[in-house]
Amino acid sequence: MDETDRSELFRERTRDVILAMRAQYLASGANALTHWDQITARARAALQMHPTAARWMGELARTLRIGAPSNSTSSAMLALEAEVDGRGLSAVWREAMRHELPLVMAEARFEAEARKERREGAKHA
Repeated sequence: MDETDRSELFRERTRDVILAMRAQYLASGANALTHWDQITARARAALQMHPTAARWMGELARTLRIGAPSNSTSSAMLALEAEVDGRGLSAVWREAMRHELPLVMAEARFEAEARKERREGAKHA
């Protein structure tokens, strides 16, 4: 796998974790107007503090006050951990996310909006 493919895979897996945690965060009563800012700030802070994807995810879940992860959150977390920590690429992932977290967050927001539009379209069909 070349560096571009690996970077894309890291972004995709990290985005999936963020989207799954976002769903749980909103379900717990988070402010719908500021949740993206909260998630971004906490993801960035956790990235600075923790050297592995597993510890980053744990810190992010803790600071977002997500208790037990849902099935989708668990699946996303396990996929990221397997691709990053399981392959000994924690340092590579962390460095990539330091630079690419804004892009990951933008992709997550875009995907969340697309999902919302699909749900609303299905309701009106």
